[in-house]
Amino acid sequence: MRSFFIIGGLMCTLAVAFGAFGAHALKPMFNEYQMSLWERGNYYQMIHGVAILLSTFAAYLFQTQRYFFIASALFTLGIVCFAGSLYAIALTGITAFGMVAPIGGTSLMIAWLLFLIGCFKFSSNIVIPKGA
Repeated sequence: MRSFFIIGGLMCTLAVAFGAFGAHALKPMFNEYQMSLWERGNYYQMIHGVAILLSTFAAYLFQTQRYFFIASALFTLGIVCFAGSLYAIALTGITAFGMVAPIGGTSLMIAWLLFLIGCFKFSSNIVIPKGA
């Protein structure tokens, strides 16, 4: 699970970098539609990068990993497929990349459901460190 802390952190770091790159380097070259695709991909990447971190933290908090591990993996897949397809369309104009977006969107939805199931199922397993 520790690797998902790294993946989540990298996704968030890249989201900040891509946001700055889009705002400063790409904005003069992009039309309004391309910029909206880039910004939407960037938004989803950041939100779900944080979701990976949250899900990984929940695995440690609840002392269980199955639901949260799968959720983190699906969040990662969702970012790559959904945000990645939006970035690719914005950069290339090739709309065929959009065929991958539903895979990413579905992955993100399933990940959120697994995260919620894990939270409800294991909420009685919360481990609170002494002195906290």
